[in-house]
Amino acid sequence: MLGDLHERYHLRVQQWGEAKARKRYWREVLAYMRLSVFKRKENYPTKLLFTDMLGYYFKIAFRSFSSKKFYSFINVMGLCIGMACCLLIFQYVVFEYSFDTFHEKAPNLFRVIRTTIKGGSEPKTSATNGWAAGPTLAQEVPEVVRSVRLHPEEYNVVITNPDRPDKTFEEQWAYYTDATFFQMFSFPLIAGDPAHALSKPGTVVLSQSIARKYFGHEDPIGKTLNAKGWISGTYRVDGIFEDIPTNSHLKFDILLPMVDLLSKSAFSEPKTGWTWHNFITYVQLHEGADLAVVEQKFTDIFMNKMEEDFKPTNTTGYLSLQPLLDIHLNPSISALKAIMGSSQAVYFSAIIGIITLLIAFVNYINLTTARAFDRASEVGVRKVVGAQRRQLIFQFLAESALTILIAFALALALASAFKPSVNNLNSIMKGENYGWPIVSGMHQDERFVKPLVEWTPAIAPFGLGIVTNKKSSWYGNLLAGALRGQHLRRIILGHQDSSAMIVKEDYCLKRSLAGSDWLRKDRMAASTSQPATSTLPANLSVG
Repeated sequence: MLGDLHERYHLRVQQWGEAKARKRYWREVLAYMRLSVFKRKENYPTKLLFTDMLGYYFKIAFRSFSSKKFYSFINVMGLCIGMACCLLIFQYVVFEYSFDTFHEKAPNLFRVIRTTIKGGSEPKTSATNGWAAGPTLAQEVPEVVRSVRLHPEEYNVVITNPDRPDKTFEEQWAYYTDATFFQMFSFPLIAGDPAHALSKPGTVVLSQSIARKYFGHEDPIGKTLNAKGWISGTYRVDGIFEDIPTNSHLKFDILLPMVDLLSKSAFSEPKTGWTWHNFITYVQLHEGADLAVVEQKFTDIFMNKMEEDFKPTNTTGYLSLQPLLDIHLNPSISALKAIMGSSQAVYFSAIIGIITLLIAFVNYINLTTARAFDRASEVGVRKVVGAQRRQLIFQFLAESALTILIAFALALALASAFKPSVNNLNSIMKGENYGWPIVSGMHQDERFVKPLVEWTPAIAPFGLGIVTNKKSSWYGNLLAGALRGQHLRRIILGHQDSSAMIVKEDYCLKRSLAGSDWLRKDRMAASTSQPATSTLPANLSVG
């Protein structure tokens, strides 16, 4: 409009003169100054038209993918692999934090921790107490609802079905426990009464898989098994519980009554009730109980019972409460046969997952901005034919959304495909099969980490260089021409390389710290002329 006015003004200057042309110019300008002109409403597209435009945008996106197949493949696969790794890692993180959350009374359940300090030395903390601790604390402290003691079978127990002598097996996951066990913990019984299970001597409660192992599809309730271990005898099956969930720090297949264990002569003297520290004690507190007050009462009882034993050695100590939900990720306080994890491994894995996802997105941004130079002419042509800015924005957003959706769908399929391999890796590292979500040993496995930390800093910029079609002997020079003046992309690339280097340095540090221990084991094995074997910690056992 303004161009038309100026054009007519210059034409009239030549025909009528400047003064008359200027008057006509201002008259035409004032004629355009109408209220309807300033309040003109844009004709926004109708819903149907907007839907058609969305279909058009995605059609253009598909055409763009088809025209640049290699670029689209790198973009989609980069996002796919990053998302798949992140899904696997965070599935493991979520699983580790889900330990023991299935217990209905979990917020009020605690494990009693014993700490002793001898002659001013370093404190020694243990999750085991004497056999008298649990009943005494439950009786003398009103905040305690009930207590449960657990004592693992010291040796593997041999179980035999007397009706079928061929059904004889050596079982490792056996515990002695109190009759209140099923009232405190949410391990549902398939058969039997949870209020009376293990209340009588000579009874046993089995897991569903163990019952099927010895009795097949017969009803095992009331039938007998012969046990030969620390306590030997004939036991009547009093209940069947569901197999223990994989996210439980307690793992067991057989439960024997605590009264049978305490009938041994070793537990006949009252003094051993506080000095024989082989029992894991759990307590259930009333809702709203003050932990500090309860711990002080526990400590007073403990010191009163142990005063005569502590005084000659100038030893002091105290009892504390560890929440049930904090046990699994706190391996510094472990108990025999407990399934322990590591909070450091979980944090490290979460960081690796975030960095992996960030690198995938950074690569996507780099590849997309690298193509901006090639698509500048396309944008210019669209503007010439009347495309608005928002239409161009919607077009590029549609392409990005389509890329991410395809990558996410492939990532789900890839994560499901690698699920068995991840399970096998974790079974090797922990000696257990935890179902699908475990990758706890991945950050320590050289087969996985070494290629990742050594190749990632080089491959990502090299892939970007291929897409930008630049030639150079060094990818720094290769990117310099394409990224000239693009400070944001340089910062992104620097972040990408630095993230990969952080992963590499952390991995190398862990390897160097652990190397001395591995070397010591190898030397000890060599000195005894025996092959080196991998051993699990005391708190883990091969199932």
